[in-house]
Amino acid sequence: MPYALSTTVLQLVPGIVSTDSATMDALNAHIRRADDVINGKLARRYSIPFTTTTVPPLVRTIAEDLTSGFLFRSLFTRDSQNKNTWTEDLMKKAYEVLDQIAAYEVDLVDTAGSLLAERDVANRIDSSSENYYSIFDVDTDTSWDIDPDRLQDISDRKT
Repeated sequence: MPYALSTTVLQLVPGIVSTDSATMDALNAHIRRADDVINGKLARRYSIPFTTTTVPPLVRTIAEDLTSGFLFRSLFTRDSQNKNTWTEDLMKKAYEVLDQIAAYEVDLVDTAGSLLAERDVANRIDSSSENYYSIFDVDTDTSWDIDPDRLQDISDRKT
C-alpha cells in the first residue's frame, strides 16, 4: 500500500481533476516515486516498506508533499520567469526532513505517539574515531623529524 493517498494529494494540489485518466496515471506513478525515495532514505534505519498499519504520520506527510511536488512539476510547464517556488520549497523541506530522520536527528513515531522500532543495532556502524585528529595534521610535512636516538630506544626496549 502506498504511503500517500491519491485522494489526499488531489486535495493538496490545486487545479487537478481526478476524472482525467492521464492525470491519475501520473499521480499513481508519482506516489510510487515518492515511496521509492522515502524507502531509499530510511532503509538503513527502519524496516521498510512500512505497512498500511505502521505508516508513521510524518512519513505519510512527506510522501504527500513529495508526490504533490512531483505531480505539479510534471503537469505544468515553467521557464526561467515563471517558477512554482512553493513546489520547490515543499519538496526541499521534505528532503531535509528525510535527511534529518536518516541522520538520527528526528525520530519517527506511530499514530499513538510511540517511537517506531528501528532496525537491529548490529546493522549500524558507529565510529570510535569521530573526533580524532591525526598527529600528522599538526605540522607541515617538512617539519617532521625522526628522533636521532630512535635506534637506541628500540634496542633498549628489546632488552
